[in-house]
Amino acid sequence: MNFMKNAHIGSGGFGEVWSATRVTDGAEVAVKYLVDRDQVSEDRFRREVRCLETLSHPNVVKVLGKELGDGVGELYYVMPLYSASLFHRMPSVTGDFARIKNIFTSICDGMSYAHAEGVIHRDLKPENVLLNSDTDIAVTDFGLGRILTSASTRLTNTGQGFGTLLYCAPEQLADAKRADARSDIYSLGRILYDLFYGIDLGPIDLDAVPYPIAAVIKKASHRDPANRYQTVSELLLDFSATMGLLLGDLEPDSIEDLLEKLKSPLEFSSNLDKLAMALKKQADNGDVVHSALMTIPDGVFSALEKSQPDLARHLVGTFFNYVTSQSWGFSYTDTIASVCGRLFYESGDPIVRARLTEAVLVVGVSHNRWAVMEKFGSMVHSIKSEEDAQQHWVVLRHHLDELRAVSGYINRSRLIPALANLFPSEVPEQ
Repeated sequence: MNFMKNAHIGSGGFGEVWSATRVTDGAEVAVKYLVDRDQVSEDRFRREVRCLETLSHPNVVKVLGKELGDGVGELYYVMPLYSASLFHRMPSVTGDFARIKNIFTSICDGMSYAHAEGVIHRDLKPENVLLNSDTDIAVTDFGLGRILTSASTRLTNTGQGFGTLLYCAPEQLADAKRADARSDIYSLGRILYDLFYGIDLGPIDLDAVPYPIAAVIKKASHRDPANRYQTVSELLLDFSATMGLLLGDLEPDSIEDLLEKLKSPLEFSSNLDKLAMALKKQADNGDVVHSALMTIPDGVFSALEKSQPDLARHLVGTFFNYVTSQSWGFSYTDTIASVCGRLFYESGDPIVRARLTEAVLVVGVSHNRWAVMEKFGSMVHSIKSEEDAQQHWVVLRHHLDELRAVSGYINRSRLIPALANLFPSEVPEQ
């Protein structure tokens, strides 16, 4: 062995890692030794080295030397020495947008390359990201990694999920054979959450992170792999655009300008994407969201809802809170009801439709505006699906006083039973 051990610096992936000095030139390196010498562990250790040797990227740890032996001598491989793991650096990184952008981009670059080379990791977590600085970062510990083109699956038994529980995708927990690149993307989503919130053993709380990045985390860490980003490149594209907004690097067109442009079919898709990014940044600003939805052109909301369903729900929630928390002139309450009605009929999402109906109810009753209450009646009478009715029941059952106030505008016989039961039967039907 051409290396002299210095100090133990960590353990993981069935091995120990030591700092060492290379005898030939005095270079400081790290050496990972296999500790568990059973056959399965040896096979996994060799597989880790084999995975790493197929990869050559600045953000994937390099193999500088190795000894894989014949079962008699020590098994080890040599890699560059890093000063810390992301796990240990996390407290100083959490919430620092500029550092998060650099670090997460490097991790994604490394994993995007690995996936392109047919290698999945299956154990991504902060401990397996090594750093010397925010720009000198490498993913390590491919001990559970798998080369997708390999014919051997002997080391992966059905029902044995491997990976660290907090970062492990549901399908991988159920059956490690089902893990693919999207399983790594799930892990990346959890790491991204940690970068904004800090490492926590509980479930992801999207309300605890800035809304624009919450949408990225939610998609990356979706339980169903079909609903996640399908490639790391897709994840990185959304992440980069969102971080540009959070850091103020981008100067998007004003929302008003984009709404005007969206009246034309020219570059509609591009302008819709720009509008979504601009609204994400202002998603909790009631004044901005109110102005946007009150002036959004026909068809644009439904297009936005199809491309960004979570954003559409969030915007309508912000809009509801804004329009129901203050007083308006009579004519403007009519305008609010008209816009809510238009968006209600554009939307295909029962949650969005129910919140819009709720807004009309609350505004109409709080202002004692008959025209608005009549609009509420027409919206409720148009509900035909059980799913739609159920979602309306969920939100409207909290407004029993308001529902009594509008009962004169309701014909219970025209309502789905779940909704009809919300209204008092003693009121004469119209």
